[in-house]
Amino acid sequence: MKKACLSGALLLMLLGGSVFGQTTSGPVITGVVNGASGAAAIESGSWVSIYGSNLSTTTRSWQASDFSGTNLPTTIDNVTVLIDGKQAAISYVSPGQLNVQAPADTNTGSVPVEVTNALGSATGTATLDSYGPAFFTLLSHYAAARHDNDGTVVAPTGYLGSTVSSRPALPGESIQIYATGFGPTTPAVVAGQLVSTPEPISNLSQLQVTIGGVAVKPQYAGIVAPGEYQINIAVPPLADGDQAIIATIDGVSSQTGLFLPIKNSVTGTITVSLTPATSTLRLGATLALTAKVANTSNQAVTWQVNGVTGGNATVGTVSATGLYTTPSLLPQSSTILISAISQEDSTAQASVTINLENAVPVVTAVTPATLNPGAANITVTGTGFASGAVIYLAGAALPTTFVSPTQVTATATVTMPVGRLAAVKVTNPNPGTATSVPLAVPVRVANEAMDYADAVRFLEMATWGPAPQDVVNLQTMGQQAWLTAQFAQAASTWPDPDSTTENVTRLQTAFWNVALTGSDQLRQRVALALGELMVVSAITDTTFQQMVAYQRTLGDYAFDTYRNALNAMTLNAAMGDYLNMVNNAKATGTTSANENYARESMQLFTLGLVQLQPNGLAVLVNGNTVPEYDQATVAAMARVMTGWTYGETPGYASLWTNMPYYFGPMIAFENYHDTTAKTLNFPTPCTIAAGGTAEADLSAAFDCIFQQANVAPNIAFRLIQHFVESSPSPDYVGRVATAWLMSNGNLTNVITAILTDPEAQTPGTGKLTEPFLYATNLLRALNATITAPDALTGQSTNMGQTPLSPPTVFSFFSPAYVIPNLTPTTLAPEFQTLNASTALARANFAWDAVSNAISSGININLANLQDLANNPADLVEAINQALFRGQMGDDVRSVLTTAASTSTSLSARVRSALYAAAASPQYQVQQ
Repeated sequence: MKKACLSGALLLMLLGGSVFGQTTSGPVITGVVNGASGAAAIESGSWVSIYGSNLSTTTRSWQASDFSGTNLPTTIDNVTVLIDGKQAAISYVSPGQLNVQAPADTNTGSVPVEVTNALGSATGTATLDSYGPAFFTLLSHYAAARHDNDGTVVAPTGYLGSTVSSRPALPGESIQIYATGFGPTTPAVVAGQLVSTPEPISNLSQLQVTIGGVAVKPQYAGIVAPGEYQINIAVPPLADGDQAIIATIDGVSSQTGLFLPIKNSVTGTITVSLTPATSTLRLGATLALTAKVANTSNQAVTWQVNGVTGGNATVGTVSATGLYTTPSLLPQSSTILISAISQEDSTAQASVTINLENAVPVVTAVTPATLNPGAANITVTGTGFASGAVIYLAGAALPTTFVSPTQVTATATVTMPVGRLAAVKVTNPNPGTATSVPLAVPVRVANEAMDYADAVRFLEMATWGPAPQDVVNLQTMGQQAWLTAQFAQAASTWPDPDSTTENVTRLQTAFWNVALTGSDQLRQRVALALGELMVVSAITDTTFQQMVAYQRTLGDYAFDTYRNALNAMTLNAAMGDYLNMVNNAKATGTTSANENYARESMQLFTLGLVQLQPNGLAVLVNGNTVPEYDQATVAAMARVMTGWTYGETPGYASLWTNMPYYFGPMIAFENYHDTTAKTLNFPTPCTIAAGGTAEADLSAAFDCIFQQANVAPNIAFRLIQHFVESSPSPDYVGRVATAWLMSNGNLTNVITAILTDPEAQTPGTGKLTEPFLYATNLLRALNATITAPDALTGQSTNMGQTPLSPPTVFSFFSPAYVIPNLTPTTLAPEFQTLNASTALARANFAWDAVSNAISSGININLANLQDLANNPADLVEAINQALFRGQMGDDVRSVLTTAASTSTSLSARVRSALYAAAASPQYQVQQ
């Protein structure tokens, strides 16, 4: 005899189950009974119903995600049940009822029952017997049973409604009756686990079944599913009607008041029934139909599809055994009628409706196999394509032409996707719209003037981040042509203040806009470097007008000579405010000239403190460094820098001291300038003669400074630190210093020498990416759309840098900072911004960025990466190309592969893997 089991849905119906609302007080148990009969006695391994209140805060049955391998769930929505101290498997929870399987137990008699959930715990008792036989029931009247020949439920026709087929039992036929509590099996079946192989009960000789008072010998009895027994019997000769059924094992009987409906064979009108009654099929699928002819022994039928015997290629075909095969393309009407006509009586027939849907498309190949940026004709090969199908490339729909179910074509303008991998997929239209699993297609520059990894690394040094299209441009143009284009690029514009008192908040937002979206990327990187050498801070200069004038000056002189940049910055009114040169008057009997700007312009902006060799190494005499200048030189330089006040405010007369004006250089008032002679004690000393003007003395002082051998290697070293690496070799510094001397400090030549030097072109020690650049690098590499970047100010502040607001004259970090307690001593300026708090802030920024949680004004389109995440290896490789120049370390790849494989959610895969990548040390250190 065939052994089968009840479906999970039918088992739940038989066990019962009511829907209750959520509650907040603790659970209460009011009863524990046999789940099939409601009897007080339960049995080891049998199904049990627990009644009460607040037993659960939710209502649902078990589902696939609740199972652990072959183990049934013992917890559903925080509900657990102990019977006699042992965990019970749970199939259904609700506030008023729990359905559980009693755990294996050899005890008998009264045992404790404990229910625990999020609201608390409750205890009750149950009576545990060796046997607790009980039939599952249909609406508490009929024993649950199926006909052996076709699985139809044993019940009066229509008893369970139109959706569940049923008919009475026929004397002489075999049926399968379902029950619980019939004792152990041989071999034993463990309670709480799925049943892999049905096993017979150990005490079959003691099992007695009577139907309508007639004893029936079971043909088989055993466990077929957790807690579920199947008893196979042949129906005895009985009269039509409901016949009582009862089973006894080892003297213990099942519940009374249950019946089996009996109906003997009758003659009458021939009818045909078809199963399934209706169906929805995708193209390419088949459906097995079963026809039953009643009141005749002739079961032969003729099959038709839409009135055509056997069907055809347009509407689909049906075989002599009832197997329907869909057509390859949707017919004009997607609703198909399949009929079975009795060959005994052609007036007897039945029909089912089949709703056809387009197939799920499958992409097997894309031509060309590698795409190039620009115009392209794309052919996609596969199966299941429908008329109206659309090709998607990197998340964008393309104009698509349907060729056949195995081919579609499209035209495209290919742009470089994040990670150089474009997901190609095909979506079929309704009915039954469906999308293929994407296929990853490489996108590469056709004729590379520069290798990809080298291009990305170059842009990491020369821009605010290697955006995908910028990489394409550099690979196409080549390094020198790109530099030429950038040197010719006009400076980005900065907004005007709304008033003289407006703070810098709006200007900080403009800082991010310029960095992230400005076309003058190299100019703005040079401006950042100059601003971190010649510092002005909004901590002191708090107004918009002060800082915007300073920012404009940095950009305007980024490609000029360093001498001109220094001169412009010296006379910049914001600098005058910050380092006290504005309104610095000559000494009187009670005052002296302010030395602040004089000192910083030499120590930080030009010379440094000690004499240097041409390669930037300190000059040593008897093992000691040699000062570049003395205090007397500082005092003399302070006298040089007297007599300057704000420029003339339009519409106002000029006088000492002018009112603050920031949109022009400071101007001199000779009456307040110290005209005495000044001696500058440099290695190449200078004397500025008495009687000179403020402007002439300043020019002479700068002439003297720029004669000193220190300027070229000192500033070369500082600029290399900002662009390339924290601790450049002396040879590197020497080569850049030579380029400085040969071009008279022309920053275009100096920056070219820095970026194209062999040491810059080869990955080396590198440097920690400072917070500004960490933020912009990540957003630009992921091609973020920026409409309102104001939230970045707070994010960057948390990471250790607030735009326009360096905390000291050394900017955000000292060029001489070394990592504490590290041997050997390691020069690493940017690490001064790193501590436990800012390191955590970097990780938080990475998470917010990849989760699109920074703000509504910053958005990263993750559609292509989510498509690639169907294959974690593709996603990881795209991240490798996007963030690691294709040079990801094996340790990082292992972490990312794990992160990309631990969720069924594609978006979660992308977030997890991108976060792990962006937060990794390899990404945060520019090498």
